[in-house]
Amino acid sequence: MSMNIALKKKFRKILLVKLNSSVIESVGFPRACRPPFLLKYAEAILTAKAGYEVKLIDCLICPQKIDALIASTIKWSPDVLVISGTTIDSSLFQQYPRMVKERIDALVIGVGQGITAIPTEYLSLDSAVDLTLPGEAEEELVGLIEMLNTDGSIKKVLDNYRAKAEGPFLVEDLNRLPFPAYDIKELKRYRFIYPIAKAKKLVWGHILSSRGCPYSCIFCSQMTRESYGAKVRLRSAVNIVDEIECLTARGANIISFDDDNFTTVREHVLAICEEIRRRHLKIDWITHARVDNMSAELLRAMKQAGCVLIRFGIESGSQRIVDILGKTKYKDWVSLCEGVFSKARENKIPTAALFQIGCPSETEKEIWQSIELAKKLKPDIIQVSYFIPYPGSSAYLEIKDKINQSVFSQMYHYNAPPVNFSKLEMEELKSMFKLFYKKFILSPSFIISHFFKYAMFYLYNLDVLFELLKIRKHFQKWTEPLKL
Repeated sequence: MSMNIALKKKFRKILLVKLNSSVIESVGFPRACRPPFLLKYAEAILTAKAGYEVKLIDCLICPQKIDALIASTIKWSPDVLVISGTTIDSSLFQQYPRMVKERIDALVIGVGQGITAIPTEYLSLDSAVDLTLPGEAEEELVGLIEMLNTDGSIKKVLDNYRAKAEGPFLVEDLNRLPFPAYDIKELKRYRFIYPIAKAKKLVWGHILSSRGCPYSCIFCSQMTRESYGAKVRLRSAVNIVDEIECLTARGANIISFDDDNFTTVREHVLAICEEIRRRHLKIDWITHARVDNMSAELLRAMKQAGCVLIRFGIESGSQRIVDILGKTKYKDWVSLCEGVFSKARENKIPTAALFQIGCPSETEKEIWQSIELAKKLKPDIIQVSYFIPYPGSSAYLEIKDKINQSVFSQMYHYNAPPVNFSKLEMEELKSMFKLFYKKFILSPSFIISHFFKYAMFYLYNLDVLFELLKIRKHFQKWTEPLKL
């Protein structure tokens, strides 16, 4: 920490920055744009307090080169620079604050997914990060800034927080958090890319109705989650639907529940659905759910309350792989999935099926089982990714000492991994990734049904169509036979 920072009396200008990795950009795979919830909540808390000037830069929806980001940061000259990023951004996480602190005196605080997964990597001797706050740190961040402005000893305050920050922070009472604020430009940029059977231009609102996930999938990591910890914490249905009304008043016409798992607590979902119906809200919404949480009653309630898409993590059509992944206790996974997707169709709820390939010891035959399961489930869309043992996952703990750590900064689940954990050769694995999409998307039944169901959606949402067409760059040619 520089001497000038230590002498500062007030920390009033707060810059919140969400980094965007060049690795992800270079892959160019279609992806959704979700808000950085931690930063948005911190922005809302600070803005509600007197005396603070707060600015948020999300490089995901406002991409800029590192030089431009550094220049704009120096020009604004914050007292506190709060940076959020993933392990894929680790080199940028080091370079950016170092270049900024060469020109201005700013306290640099690291938060978010990468910090939570491997906090010690961000506090090396040559790091420009002064403090890390892992986990759900929005309230802690604000508390720290306020303490800096009231306590005479900056070093004492930071030392106290370093001692507290050994484990991830968790927000216990979610209802006390203010609603994140969005202007209409943000709402239009934070969007999903799943087709929705609606003839209108979609403007998305994003909500976390709960935090925490009690399940123990070996691939689960802070890198892919929106909250932290196994303990499930719930917002009240009234609080959630109040936020829905707030978002619709600002222009949103569809809601995404971005919980790590929306259906963990059945009563929670039923209460939200009942509150939506009680207020006679006509709002479309989507969510992510687990197959082994679903029931006919839950699906009916969700449909009646406006659910227009459920994303299910299927992962694999092989029971052996599902068991290795620690996905579920159920021993007839394929039958369970088929039953739930059939019930979703009965309730006229569209579905997305999410699969992984390249799982530990996975064979070509087992990937074919996943392809065949995708066909049987008949989802409205599929999403295929590579198995990645991101830092923070239990799979990562098993291999982290066996693989060069620099490899993990290049790992992204839509890009062929630098380390192959399956039984296939790397080129075979990449070919199977392409084949998975081809076998599903190019089947005549899918093309016909998808066109008639979603043609009007694409007409109103050409940006989504163009984003989805990026998948094509990952294939050599759509009609070129693959050598397997």
